Amino acid sequence: MRRLERLAGGVRLREQTIFLSPDTGRTAQVQANSIGIERIFDPRSREADVVAAVAAVLEQELDRQLETCSRQIASAIKQSDLLHRRLCSAMRGKKPLPMAALDQSAASICDAVEDEGFARWLKAIELHHGQTCRHMMNVAGTAVAFGRYLGLPRVDLLLLAQAGLLHDVGKLFIPISVLEKDGPLTEAERAQIACHPERGAKALAREQGVDRQVIEAALCHHEYLDGSGYPNGISGDTISPLVRLLTIVDIFAALTERRAYKEPMTARMAIGHLMQMRDKLDQPLLRAFRGLVLEPVFAVSKAPEPARSVTAEGCLTYRRHPLGEVA
Repeated sequence: MRRLERLAGGVRLREQTIFLSPDTGRTAQVQANSIGIERIFDPRSREADVVAAVAAVLEQELDRQLETCSRQIASAIKQSDLLHRRLCSAMRGKKPLPMAALDQSAASICDAVEDEGFARWLKAIELHHGQTCRHMMNVAGTAVAFGRYLGLPRVDLLLLAQAGLLHDVGKLFIPISVLEKDGPLTEAERAQIACHPERGAKALAREQGVDRQVIEAALCHHEYLDGSGYPNGISGDTISPLVRLLTIVDIFAALTERRAYKEPMTARMAIGHLMQMRDKLDQPLLRAFRGLVLEPVFAVSKAPEPARSVTAEGCLTYRRHPLGEVA
């Protein structure tokens, strides 16, 4: 106990400590309380209670980390974190999706990227502890930044944010031990992850109020224009402009993120990788995206230039290509 007291000497460490007692006696509880540890569990404790205690520690730490951010960015990240946790609960418990939380999170990301800049958003989301939630926020924020760069109206930006937040929703059925595994996946684990587009789209399709293009994005964001993608190997004009845009953003985000099994690529290296994919991706959109990523001025702020086929009612919303190409 003296050794444990030294390890948990600071107030913050005591608040973040969960004490697991080997038995149900009061001695261990008294000892833990004596050094200021309040989260104590014994063998009779329910799994849900232990999980809630871990979540409370993580939420408290996220609040502390976000004190370094602007109020707007901190609020957007907190709303996205809440959405992610509610989505996990809904998906695994077959409950209704938190549509109000989705709307709020999408709107707050649009506002944060517009007012604070793309670079500040990317830096801030690194403070979040969860790889899956970080990727969700990364794709949503980058898609919104790209949409602004193309001059898309608010209705399209909200659609992009929602699609980014939900594109990997099917992964919430997969155990975190597989999703964030520190090492190579087995064949069975790869097959499990490969099912996430269909599982996500199927879950979203059960809900009222989910835009059909958001469902399509969940199903098709790993499809390629040359037909070599999955799950259905569709190609060409059957892939909507929204999906084409989101696919580019999703790949870029995955390449530039730090994972347990790899170091992140630089933005320039990731763009080079995307350019090598050639006919798999929408080349006009990719050239425009390269301009966004490699123009440092936009990372802070830049007045967007209207795209060729944009109207106030929306462009992606009506399946029109923002650069005037045939969708």
